[in-house]
Amino acid sequence: MNEQQRFEALEVKLTHLEDTVAELGSTCGRQQRELAELRERLRVVSERLAGYEETGGASATGHEPPPHY
Repeated sequence: MNEQQRFEALEVKLTHLEDTVAELGSTCGRQQRELAELRERLRVVSERLAGYEETGGASATGHEPPPHY
């Protein structure tokens, strides 16, 4: 393999690496947005559950049978 071929092979590898880094950056950004959305959903559900328990709803840890028994 001569010097020109080695240089071209390195350019090809570099191009693939640059594409991979860009794709990984995009994926990380998307996952960060999804994680933030899921955290917000969890916060909302937790608040709803706490409000339900405060208003006399069944406890999430209670072992009471459902009213149809």
